[in-house]
Order: sequence, then structure tokens, then C-alpha cells
Amino acid sequence: MGDNRGDAPLSLSDCTTGNALPGFDLTNEFVADQMRRKLAQNPGIGGVSPPGDAAIDSFSDHIATLRRGEVPNPISPRPPAEPARDGDNFHFVGRNGAVSMRRSDDGTLNYSDSRERLTSFDGRTWLRENGDLAFQGTIRMEGGNLIRENHYGVTTEERPDGSETRRMRTSTGDLVQIHTSAIPVGGSANDRTITVVDSTGTYVSTDGGESYTQRGADGRFTDGPVSVRRGIDDYGNYWSSNDCLPDRHVEARTPQADRFHARQREIEERYGVRITPPDVSYPAVGADGVTLTTRQPTMLDLDALERSLSRSTRDNNDGLEFAFIRDTPAARSVQARGRYVARDTNYIELFDWQHSSRGPNGVEGVIDHELAHHEQQIDGQDGGRWNAELNRLYHEMGWTGERLRDHDGNLWTWVPARRQEPEHWTSPSSSQPLSPRQMRERAQVRPPSDYFTAPWEMHAEAVRLYRTDREALMRENPDLYARIRTSDQDQIDRRHGTNSGGGSRMIRDLDGRIIANTAQDRRRISAAERDWQASQWRVPVATARRPQPVARN
Repeated sequence: MGDNRGDAPLSLSDCTTGNALPGFDLTNEFVADQMRRKLAQNPGIGGVSPPGDAAIDSFSDHIATLRRGEVPNPISPRPPAEPARDGDNFHFVGRNGAVSMRRSDDGTLNYSDSRERLTSFDGRTWLRENGDLAFQGTIRMEGGNLIRENHYGVTTEERPDGSETRRMRTSTGDLVQIHTSAIPVGGSANDRTITVVDSTGTYVSTDGGESYTQRGADGRFTDGPVSVRRGIDDYGNYWSSNDCLPDRHVEARTPQADRFHARQREIEERYGVRITPPDVSYPAVGADGVTLTTRQPTMLDLDALERSLSRSTRDNNDGLEFAFIRDTPAARSVQARGRYVARDTNYIELFDWQHSSRGPNGVEGVIDHELAHHEQQIDGQDGGRWNAELNRLYHEMGWTGERLRDHDGNLWTWVPARRQEPEHWTSPSSSQPLSPRQMRERAQVRPPSDYFTAPWEMHAEAVRLYRTDREALMRENPDLYARIRTSDQDQIDRRHGTNSGGGSRMIRDLDGRIIANTAQDRRRISAAERDWQASQWRVPVATARRPQPVARN
């Protein structure tokens, strides 16, 4: 999974020679000629038929408006089907259909369009109907236009006629705007006019963004058409590419994007890991024909990643890579929230549809589970996840190889789902298969969650709970808690060492952090454990389960 991005600036150049193209003394006449050709081919553009100077003057005014940092009025707007109001209660009808926003009596915002329905409790975090995260930022109507502003500082303004403006303020204070005209009636995306305005001048494309003509800050067009593409992505990056250098090159970023990249570099350097860049596509391991595409994590994702890495028993993660996967139908077909893939470069895939970052059932809980697999695999001992220490722990958890013992000593084998059959457990001792929940109740050592398809999965789930919610693990199974605590402390001692008397230098605190071993902290942790154990039979506790579907690896 390689990087397809760079940070080198890209200048307009001739691909054959690599030299800047010779200058042209064209002024606005070049744009006028281009517009005349477009209007002749598509007289519906701008509502002018036949084409005339009025349309060209309007286009020139549109460029001047963009240069001033203003939002141009749409050309030939289509009136909404019903009256619309600005703000967070509105009904908007655009080229792509109707969009509505309503505020409920409880203050919840409810958004709907032709594709999905979203809700928000704070006006900035938008969830799908199933609770998955869909968007972070604000959605409102202003001046009759639909405006989305995301948490990377990128604003997208959609007009009823189908035209759109994306804009961002760079970390140096410059305004970048990209205005895309509506697709003309009977036309295609290649018939759109795209105008890009940045600190270096104006770039105009009349072929849907395949080639641009540049006008300098003095208002004169200095270059003829060249094959350069420019855009503002959802992550606060202003990028460019051309036929010579098809990979995107970042020209500028928003302050929010700068802060994000600084935070990401800090995490990568501190913990010896790497985060896969966004928009990298690759075939999914173990899923024929499925292609996964990465996304850029959010700040909440980075918070969860750092919390999980800080709890790891490894001092350096040997270049472990984290791939945040974009939510697509192909990705959902994998049926996983996270996967650890052991290859030449070990990596962890984190899928897009969990919206909660904190806690055992959020992003950080998934990361803790997959980090446990990483620690199993490269723990420095022969055998990887089958090494002698883990084998001993697996046996104590009720496993003989990949078969699980029940309370009568019978061995059961997990059978994954095939076609329409549910996954289940079978045993020579019984003619009836068991569901995962039934097997959990029958197991000799009760698994900490409903996900225990193999000994290393049951172990990873116990590690996840021990690091994110120790109380839940203690109340669920005190014996398993004790085994995981002993194993975890052994790993901490291998990483941090022991003192001259053989005692541990570091211990794990109740919140999962690894702290210095002091008598005061030992007493505090022991008191909490005694209280949890004493109350486990008095207070019903909902098991902290990992929602399905989950990783199978």
C-alpha cells in the first residue's frame, strides 16, 4: 500500500520538454473565443440563445466576482418546488434532487436527501440511521444555496441550477475557490466551465477540467491551454496534477489540515507506525474481487489511535501500518470492523462505519483488539500467535488447538457461516449445533464477548476489555481477568524491566495507561478490583460486546 501523494509544488509546463510554455498576449479575448465556441455548441449555457456578447460579459463578471472572494449568483437558477428558508430548517431543490432539514422538538436536526437520512444532536456530527458516522461539520442554507462546511475547513456551496463552489482558506491566509458551472441541458460533465482562483491568478477550463488557461495577477492570460487539473479535496488540501505527473501534489492546506498532519506525524514518529495516505486502492486480502480504498482519518480517529498505542506493551511497533478504509459497498462486503494482516509489512485495516471513538466498543476498542493480534504475531518468540506462552494461556482459557471445551469437557469446533446458514459450533458429543451465544454460556471458561471464533480472538477480546474497561472484564469473568492481568504484566516487565528486587518497574493503571509502580497506586488498583469482584454478583452488568459484524482473521 504505497503513497500516491507528494508535497512538491506543480507548475504549468509542457510535458514533452518540461519547460514553461511560451507566453501569449491574449487578455480576455482567449476566454471570449472559448466561450463563443461553447455557446455555439450548447446554446442552453447561461440561458442565452443564440450566443452573444451578453453571455461573455456575464462570464467575465463572474471571474471578477471570484477574484474578489465573493460567491457569484447562479446563472439561470431553477426555483425550488416550495418556499425555502435560510438556516437549519429548510427545503432545498437542486440539480440532484430535494434536500430537507428539520429540527425536532428535542433539538435534534434531521437531514434528508435522495441518498440518505442523517441526524445530529450538536449540529456538527451527523449520523446515519444505523448510527454510523456520515459527516462532521455544518449543513445549512444561506442565500437560497445549500452549504456544507466540514471540520477540515472546506466549504461546498451548491446552487439550485447544479453549479457548485468549493472554497478554503489556506494556512497562509489565501482564499482558494473553485467554481464549477452546471452541466448544460443535453450536455455532459466535459461541457462544464471550471474557474479556479488562488493567490497566483485565475485558471479557466472550458472542457470540464481537463485543461486550463492561466491568467496572472495582472489580469492578463500568460499561458495557452495546458493539461493541468486542480481541486480541493475533503481533507483541506488544494492539489494539482498533470499528464506528466498524474499523482496529486499538494499546493496548500487549511490550518485545520496542517494541524492534522502535524498530529499524524507526531503519532507516527512517537510510536513507530505509519498511517496509509487517503485514496490508496488495493485488493482486499482473503476477499476475491474486492478492492478497498483508504480514507484520511479524522482527529477523533487520531485521538483513539494514540490512546490505544499508548496502552500497547510494545515500545516500537516496527513500522506497523494503519489503513483507515473508506465506507463503500465493497468494503462492507468484507464484514469487519477491523482486520490485522500479517505480511512483509504488517498492517491493520480500520473500517469506516463506527462513529464512536472512545471506549471498548468504539474505534479505540477495535484498535486495541487488532494491536493484540500484532503483539501475538511478533512478540519476539518463536511461533507467533502459537508461541509457547500463548499456547499455555489458550489452554487455560479452555482451548485445545482450535477447539473449545465446554463445562463437561467436550470439545467444540466453530463452523463459519456458509450461504444461508448461520455460523455455529459443532461437537461429536452432540447432534445439535450451538449458536455463538449458546456456546458462550456452555464454555468451560466463559469468553469475554460473543466473538471467540479462535483462541487468539478470545484472547484479543480479553486484552481489549482489560485495556479499555477492566471492570467489565472482571465482572464478566474474574478468573479470565486474573489470567490476562498476569500475562499483561509479564509483557510490561519485558518492555520496561524490573527493579533490583525483582519487582515490576511499571504497571497498568485502571484506565489502561502504563504507569510507574508505586505502593499508593498498587493499593488503589487492588481496592478497585476487590470492589468489582465483590459487586459482580450483586449488580447486573451488561456485557461489553463487540458489535457484529466483526473481523475474522
